[in-house]
Amino acid sequence: MLYLIKWLYAWFMPLGFVVAAFVVASARLIKNQEKGHSAIALLTFFLYLSSLEPIGNMLISSLEDRYIQPAVPLQAEAIVVLGGGSYGGVADLNGSGQVGDIAANRLLTALRLQRQMQMPIVLSGGVVFAEDGNESAIEKRVLIEAGVPETMIYTEDNSRNTAENAAYTMQLCREHGWKSIILLTSAFHMPRAMGFFSQKETVVRPYPCDYQASRPLTITPFSLIPNVQGLYNTTLAVKEYAGMGAHYLGFQ
Repeated sequence: MLYLIKWLYAWFMPLGFVVAAFVVASARLIKNQEKGHSAIALLTFFLYLSSLEPIGNMLISSLEDRYIQPAVPLQAEAIVVLGGGSYGGVADLNGSGQVGDIAANRLLTALRLQRQMQMPIVLSGGVVFAEDGNESAIEKRVLIEAGVPETMIYTEDNSRNTAENAAYTMQLCREHGWKSIILLTSAFHMPRAMGFFSQKETVVRPYPCDYQASRPLTITPFSLIPNVQGLYNTTLAVKEYAGMGAHYLGFQ
């Protein structure tokens, strides 16, 4: 009964309700042979598929599985953490501004790696939108409060996208004479990030984290219900594939 209630409840959430409403509307349009019914039905089906967790998980996993998280220790001279978003102007311990969920996962992994390997951390990410604050500055404050010595933290706060992450980080590597780095970012983002970082002169060792889909991929009765996580993973995957395509065509 508990699972049945959860299953029914999910259809009354905004996304499930909208998809169900579109299905009903499409059925009525098709029944009455009204113009545009095919387009409405196709759009409804597309939204439904995009919102299914197995679809989103399959798409995001196709990116996440390209690089395997290696065993530590790794031969490198610094850990480079790519920014994953922040919230400016919000209350936080001993300061203002907070890291986003993706950034928090990356930062936690970086903290654990740094404690094991005792090497410098480079925080790469600046101000994309003014209201979001300075990613690197917010992350630096968090790491210091977590016990990382300030002398072991370097910030690159000029970049606004992955291409600039790579360009400015490599400039920092040259300044400090680092010949090899650990690149730490979300597993779904790693293929696109490596597309930019692998073109540089420094040896880059990928360390994916922040996985968005559980393993193994499974299908249950709940898998047939559209939900926000499914749509979120589908959107993330499409964005990454679009970014990789743009990079291949020569766009930044």
